[in-house]
Amino acid sequence: MQPNPKPLIDRRKKHKGSYRGVILDHKVTGLGPVLKMTQSAYQQILDDLVEHPFRKEKAGILLGPTAEDDLVTHYVPDENGQATYSSFTLDAASLNRTLKHRKGVGLNCKGVVHVHPPGALHPSFGDLEYVAKLFANPKNTEATQVMLPIVADGRLYPYQIDASNPREVLIPRLILI
Repeated sequence: MQPNPKPLIDRRKKHKGSYRGVILDHKVTGLGPVLKMTQSAYQQILDDLVEHPFRKEKAGILLGPTAEDDLVTHYVPDENGQATYSSFTLDAASLNRTLKHRKGVGLNCKGVVHVHPPGALHPSFGDLEYVAKLFANPKNTEATQVMLPIVADGRLYPYQIDASNPREVLIPRLILI
């Protein structure tokens, strides 16, 4: 994920020192599509991405059968991406080589899962800019959606972005199979 100059959630004081999250410039909708994920992929994600205390962002790609847009069966960690406390840049060359091999067995990329610092539970502007670049890439013309789960505070928060409306962040129902 790219560096993030502006947060998606603007923390503004409400009453007596409490905070209220305000979505800036993007719409987050209620329960929408379904994201099915195998329990083994889910566990691999948590095993790789959850660390206490949090030190830096990490990421990986989600793979699943080409014929099923909403099914994630595999997680591939990005071992060589560039990470800081608040950003992650994928090693696209290495992940694309991995993806090329997996396409030969009927799998394609469903999206990117990555860690955010504690309390940052939503996709950032940098995350959404990254997805917009994916949709704009001529090599990805067949992509209709990108799964963009966030791992924060030890939990996975599912998100999806559709090519038809890339400024809208959907919250899919996560079903473990």
